Amino acid sequence: MSHNVHNILHIISDVEYMGTLDKFSAFPFENMLQKIKNLIRKGDNPLAQVVKRISEINKSSPHIFSKIQSSSKITYKKFHERGPLLPQTNSPQFEEIVFKTFTLKIFEHNNCCVLKDGKYQEKKDLFSVPCKSSDLQIYVVSKSGPLQVFPLKEVSFKCVKLFFKDDYVVLPLQHTDENE
Repeated sequence: MSHNVHNILHIISDVEYMGTLDKFSAFPFENMLQKIKNLIRKGDNPLAQVVKRISEINKSSPHIFSKIQSSSKITYKKFHERGPLLPQTNSPQFEEIVFKTFTLKIFEHNNCCVLKDGKYQEKKDLFSVPCKSSDLQIYVVSKSGPLQVFPLKEVSFKCVKLFFKDDYVVLPLQHTDENE
């Protein structure tokens, strides 16, 4: 029996324990691993190569992860009136906000983003060897606190949020420009 077939045997108990597949899917992680794999040019010292490629990318373009340009157009989709409304806000409300390189939605599995100031209620490194995970903008974060209001111009990039013990791990999603 293959690993995939064996894993299917456990999918029902996994869904019962962790919720819908979107909450614990490894596909976003695997996609990022593919991008990391593409940074490796030969079989020797793969970790050093990845660090060197990321350093090269950062030097040539300091925005390794898709940043929203101040001139980028933000569009709103799927009007709704289901709330909640915070004291500082008013209607209209929308289910989706479309930025130049990604979309944020009101659904929990598709609404995680990092603000330009990097604030989060509580964040810590996931690992410290071979480098601190925060160098790659990967964090362990506390479960969500109360709803907060922030200007959309403060959104820096989209993340994927995965269950990790009693908290979450937040990983940046690297996106390509829609015009490329």
